[in-house]
Amino acid sequence: MGKFKPLNNTTLLLRLFTFAFFTILIGLISLTIGTVEISILETINVLFGNSADEKLNQIIFQIRLPRIVFAIFVGGGLSITGAVFQAILMNPLAEPYILGISSGGTFGAILSILIGSSFLGTQFLAFSGALTVMFLVFFLGKRFGEINGNILLLSGVMIGAFFSAAILLLVILLDDSLRTAVFWMIGSLSFANSENLILVIVIVTIISIYLSINSNKYNILALGDETAKSLGINSDREKTIAYFVSSILIGTVVSV
Repeated sequence: MGKFKPLNNTTLLLRLFTFAFFTILIGLISLTIGTVEISILETINVLFGNSADEKLNQIIFQIRLPRIVFAIFVGGGLSITGAVFQAILMNPLAEPYILGISSGGTFGAILSILIGSSFLGTQFLAFSGALTVMFLVFFLGKRFGEINGNILLLSGVMIGAFFSAAILLLVILLDDSLRTAVFWMIGSLSFANSENLILVIVIVTIISIYLSINSNKYNILALGDETAKSLGINSDREKTIAYFVSSILIGTVVSV
């Protein structure tokens, strides 16, 4: 295996700039795509307040832009938590779906759709479902007072499978709401709106910054508990905090 070579600051900034540029470019192109086709020039005019067309303003600012921002923060949040899980559990398979947390959130959402709750109620039940699975997996995954990565993963797979079966049962009971439930399960952002945007942005940003600040600790944890302890890191405490903080982020993004 080749020797790992860390990125220098210039290379890192260049890559970040490149990723940011393409994210903005793809977001801009996405604003033009939909039932109503809008040109790039018209989109730019609307974004900078140079368009008097109320219809275009409403389509972009109330429908398309919130969904694009949601997609960026949902995707970014899930990618960060996936990287953290892989580090603290020392397993490249670890991620929100394998650990069953997203299944718990989806179960709560489908249950809410079944009983006819509002979007706010759906968010609450989805978040509650994710937190429920989070605690179940954590307590099942703890062994001899410390987090055992393999047991945590197996517990997540087991609980995730249970909730996936429960989701299918709820889907069978749905009637006219089946289409809504299917959209939710495949990850549709069509129900997202600007009212919930600020909350998601704040939570994802704060938790992402926290996890990024502690990234060096997670890199050390990925080398093993013994190595981490020899370097003065309380591995059990750091793993527990990272697991719960990441799970809260997952519950938040799954709820929308």
